[in-house]
This record gives sequence, C-alpha cells and structure tokens, in this order.
Amino acid sequence: MLVVQPRRVACRSLAAWLAEQRGEAVGERVGSWVRFERAVSEETRLVFATPGIALQLLRDDAAERYRAVMIDEFHERGWQTDLLAAVLARRSTPLVVTSATMDTQRVANALQAPFIEAEGRTFPLEITYADGPAQPSARDLVERVDDTLRRVRDATGDTLVFLPGKREIAAVAERLRAAGVDAIEVHGGVKPDVLARSFRAPSGGRVFVATNVAETSLTIPGVTTVVDSGLVRRMIHRAGRSVLALDVCSQAAMDQRAGRAGRVQAGRVIRLWSQRFRPAASLPPEVTRIPLDDVVLTAAALGESVAEADAIAWLDPPPAFAWAAARGRLRAAGALDTGDQVTPEGIAWASLPTGSDGARLLANAPLDLAGALADVVALTEQRRRLLLPVSELPELRAAEVSAARRTALGAVQDEVLASLIALRVTDARPLHLDTLAWRETRRAADQLRARIGVPWRAGETVPPRDALVRAIVARWPASAYAARPRALADRRKRGLSDREPWSNGEDELDVRRFVPDWLDPPPTPPVAGLVLEIAWLGTDGTRVRGVGSLVLPATYPELLSSGCGSAEVSEVAWASKRRQSLVATESVTLGGAVLGERSRRLTGAALRAALATLFCEDRWFRGGAAALEERLHLWRACADGARTALQLDEPPVTPVPEDAQAYVCETLAALGLETNEEIELVAIDDLLPKLDAVTGSPAWDLDRLVSEFPREWTYLGATYACRYQFRGGRVVLTPRTSKSAKAKPPAASVLPKFGGFRVFLEQASRRVQLR
Repeated sequence: MLVVQPRRVACRSLAAWLAEQRGEAVGERVGSWVRFERAVSEETRLVFATPGIALQLLRDDAAERYRAVMIDEFHERGWQTDLLAAVLARRSTPLVVTSATMDTQRVANALQAPFIEAEGRTFPLEITYADGPAQPSARDLVERVDDTLRRVRDATGDTLVFLPGKREIAAVAERLRAAGVDAIEVHGGVKPDVLARSFRAPSGGRVFVATNVAETSLTIPGVTTVVDSGLVRRMIHRAGRSVLALDVCSQAAMDQRAGRAGRVQAGRVIRLWSQRFRPAASLPPEVTRIPLDDVVLTAAALGESVAEADAIAWLDPPPAFAWAAARGRLRAAGALDTGDQVTPEGIAWASLPTGSDGARLLANAPLDLAGALADVVALTEQRRRLLLPVSELPELRAAEVSAARRTALGAVQDEVLASLIALRVTDARPLHLDTLAWRETRRAADQLRARIGVPWRAGETVPPRDALVRAIVARWPASAYAARPRALADRRKRGLSDREPWSNGEDELDVRRFVPDWLDPPPTPPVAGLVLEIAWLGTDGTRVRGVGSLVLPATYPELLSSGCGSAEVSEVAWASKRRQSLVATESVTLGGAVLGERSRRLTGAALRAALATLFCEDRWFRGGAAALEERLHLWRACADGARTALQLDEPPVTPVPEDAQAYVCETLAALGLETNEEIELVAIDDLLPKLDAVTGSPAWDLDRLVSEFPREWTYLGATYACRYQFRGGRVVLTPRTSKSAKAKPPAASVLPKFGGFRVFLEQASRRVQLR
C-alpha cells in the first residue's frame, strides 16, 4: 500500500507513529520515502511517500508492486498530486483520495469514484477576533503574536501558533524563550525525532510555533488554543516566474487551523484580523498558478501526451498559454523534440530527484566535475547555509573556529567553494557548521552521486573555481549575473552593503554579500558570478523582489569567454584590403556591466546585415550606393504613377522595398550568402535591381523616365532633392546642402521637364512655386 502525503514531515511522523504502534522501527513493515531519504526494506508493506516519489515510482513502473494508492490531504492540490491522480485514475491501480475539506462530490465525479464520508469527533470551539488590521497582515506580526500570547496562553493546555514562515517562527520562538516559555518550532526543517519527542512530552503551557504544515499534516496532542495569523507563504505564478509570496489563507485553511484546537477537548481560536474580513473560500490549485516546465516534463516522461494541456484528464486543467510556453522552453532545451515527445535528454532530467535547473547541471556532466556538480545541486536543493556565523560564539570558541576555518578553507573567498570543502570534512563541530544542514546536504549529495554513478572518493578535493564556472555556465547560462554599475558606484561612495543589485540582462536580484570571516582583512566582494540560489518574494499584491545568494564568483573575462552577456556590434571592418572577409568588434554587456570586447568573423544574417550597411555607406563596391538609390528611385516612381504621367503603358510593378539597406540584405539572402568565403563571388550587378524585370518597362521608357524625373537635380552648383507627387502632378525641390539653401531660386526656364508637373521649392519653412 502506498500512502501519498504532500509533506515530508507528515510522511516521516506518520510512519514513525504507526511503526511505534507495532513495536517496530521505521523501514520494517512500515516505511517512509521522501526525497534524499528512503526507509524501505523488502519487509515493508505500507509506505508513506511524497507525491514526487510516487511519480518516480510510476515512471519506473515500480508502482505496479503496490496493490493500492491512497492520496491524503488532497485539498492542498499541489501539481504533483493533481498529475498523480489524473494518471492513476485511468490505470488499473485502485486509488483512494481523502481530505477533510475538499469539494468531495466534484472530485468523486471527476474520478468516477464512490464517495464515503467518515464523521470525526470534534469538541466545541470559541472563535474570537483580535483588535488588529482589517485583514491578515504581516505588519507588526511578531509583536501582535507576542502580545496575544501573553494574554491567552493556557498553563493547562498547549497553544499552537500559525505563522507564514521560518523567519517569523524563529522571531516569535526567541521572544518566548527569553520569557521562560517552552517554545517548539514546527516546520519541514525540524528533525522528525525532535518533533516526536516534543509530541510525546506532557502537555501544558507549551507553545508550538508552526507553518501551515500543522494545518492537516500533523496532529499535535494537547492543543487547546490556536492563534492564527491568517497568512501563508506559497508559490504563485507572477511575472513569468514562480514567486514565494506572502498570501492570505483561504477560508478552508482557516477552518483547518481552527480545528486543531478541538481535537481533545473544548478549545478556543484567536484570529489576528477583523471579523468583517471575508477570505476566499479556497485557493486555486497549484497547476493553475505556476510555470509548468516540471509538470510538462514529468507528464511526458510518464508517457502522457503533452501536445495540449487538456490531453490529460486534469481535475482543473492548467492554463493553455502557460502549458504552451513550458513546452517551448523544454523544446529549446532539448528535453522535448519537435513532436513534443520526451527526448533521451528529457528522460535523464526527469529521472533525477531534482528540479530542472539542477537536472541540467547533472545530466551528461563531465566525469571529472560530476561529483562536485552533484554537491552544488545538493546545496541549492537544501537551501540551508552550512557555515554558521562565528560572531554568535563566545570569544574563545570563536577563535578556535576561525583558526580551524583558516586551516581548512585557506584562501577560499566564496560560499560555494567553502561549502563544498565543508561537505568533505568528517566532523562538523570544528568548523562550526549547521550540523543538521550538513548531514542533510551530505545525504542529498550521496543520493545524487549514486544516481549519476560518481560516489565519494577518499581524499577527493574540490575542483578549481574556474572549471566549475565553465561547467555550470555552459549548462545554465541564466545563472550568470553581474553587479549593476550603480552598485559599484555605491561601493566607492558609501562602502560595502549587505545586499546590492545584480542583473543577468533580464532579471535583477538583491544579491546577499558573503563575508569569509576566516580571512582578515575581508577580501573585496566579487563584481560578477553565478547566482545559484534565488528566491522570488512577493512584497505586496503587485511587486516581486528577487533575492540571490550562494554566489560562485566569476571574472568578466571568464563570463565573456563562456558566451555570456548581450553582444552589440560596435564596429565592422574588412580583415584585409581585398575586402573578402568581415570582422566584427562586439561590446558585450551583462546587466549593464561591460564584460569586454571580442572580435569574430560574421556569418549568416549578421554577415548579410553588415555587408548591407557597408554597401549603403559606399565601403563595399564604391559608387554602388548611389547606383542603388537611382534604381530604387526609378522603381518607386514607376510604382507611384510616373508612367501614367508620361502616358506610357502601365504593366504590373513588383512591390518596392522599404529602404536600400533592407533590399541589399534580402538580395544577399536570396543569393544564399552565408560565409565570408562567398563574399568574393558577389558582383555589384547582383545587388542592383533589374528595372525592366521589376517595373515591366522597356529600356527606352526607362531612359525617358530618368531624364524627366531625376532623383536629384543640380544647377549652378546647387543640388536639389526631387520629391514627386505623381497623383497630384507636382514636384517639390529641397536643397541638399547649406550652399544650395542660400542660392537664389532657379528660374522656370532652366528647370527640367518634370513631366509638365507644377514645381515648388521648399526652403526652411517657406514653399514657393517655381512653375
């Protein structure tokens, strides 16, 4: 039996509780399986697993070993849960979907399943609202929670406080402990055995400070009071990316939270907002509000058709535009082919227990760097700092740690290489590492290394920084960022700050500065590098702020040679006097920072565009530009009605190109010019339009048109541009030079025929009729 729980902490705690009831250890008859942590044996008959693991079992056909699958807490509607239900619903494996708050009849109809309701036992609840903001708000949240707890904490029962994230939890817990209160943090980063011991301890007077993991995934015994902030941090789709946004809970979530106080006896709930506020009944499912790259890739790897979003039997289909955009990105990355079938590269990505960014680093990685890249991915997936600050230690202990770090880390200046070295030590204490984060990252790295076949080697060292930079940027170019010029200016004026703006040309991040406290004096911070950890935070209803950390420094020349940045041609020149090869000098920028210049021989469209520019500037085929302008003028005159004015026949005229440069570019493309070697095969006649062909006029008609409707006319050293209005029978002369502008208006008797048109002279703001 496979029981799918949406959260890791629930998988671990439920498996531990059930195994304890049987007098067994987890991994015997009852097991748990979450990412990077597997406690399952041949004896196991009941497995608690996360949705990602369940999808992996489906992909590997291992799910056939399970006689039934149960998806619990289905109301949370994560994309993996929705996809799992959609796929299992049309397979022969029996499926049970459970929840206390989902739209049961709708789900039952969609899955074509019978609906069974089991009444639970609850006790009366007293719900009150605090004097505070009109709706759930983060403003002064820690202070408001602290004030509320001072008034309502019950010494005979436990209190459960719902907060949006670990930062708020840590702040509230610190205040409570300073006041002598037993505060217990509850979130996905807390070790299962720590939570288990806390739950077993006698209740009374304790305060559990939790994320929404305690809404449904965990039952905390002894809770008689719930304090609800009404807030949650969740991933949403905003501005084209996944954003971890602070949001208001739905009414269903608020009810779930309230129910935690009425499990063992009558309880009370304090909501920190106005009673007049009306929240949404429920939140939209995740698949409708996030980028869908991982969803599409997983579905394709499961053998599902991904040509259209509605090809899968979704309970709530994802937006068609987001589905199409994800398919396009996966095709561009080589994970899907042009027919939207998963490629071997895509299979390799999907088989790895990591997101798409991590998968692209590990798939087909070079053997000498594969292990280190697995460690890097483990660091980014765990999102936990390994090196704890020395400043929090007593003076003697701080000196010991600093000395140990100088010995182990040497001249390393960045967090990435320092963390990779820290992963290779055998004892976390001398370097003052976060022991839990260190162990979990090591375990994650072990599993990733096992998947790609590069286990740890005795005495293994960290690869050189520049080799890692080249390997990562080649697979993940969007990770390359540079400090904004304004940030570098602020460094000079105001000194160093904790965060500063960096950009990759598309996104801007506040990049967290890393200070290597084992080096004295601290080194100058990098000006560019690979930002390996990014959190997109919703600061309010409309704005999104990106925060970057875990930076692998890189120099401008390294990023330039790796092909990073946006190139703009600053100069095009002939490589030799024979004019047979073009070389472009490009200025390359990344987020406003100039990485440098590079020269390259042009090919394809860039070569044709440069040649067209040189031709129109008279730097290729001298005199060709003027000849082209003359022919385009005559071509345009024929199209505008010049032949009608001369009472000539009017055969169809090919549409006239918009400008000379575009015409040359199109002509070179029609000639098939792609490389420098083909330049010498081009003659000037190849680039000039064949007027008899495009205008349908014989040579004698064209000669007459040239004489009567010149493009320019010169008289006594003054040159005038001629602008024709053939339908109105008029021509306007405009001086081409300052000398021409000062000349006396020419007499009517010296003017060309101009087809008998009325002739005007336009000088400055005046227009006078000459004939």
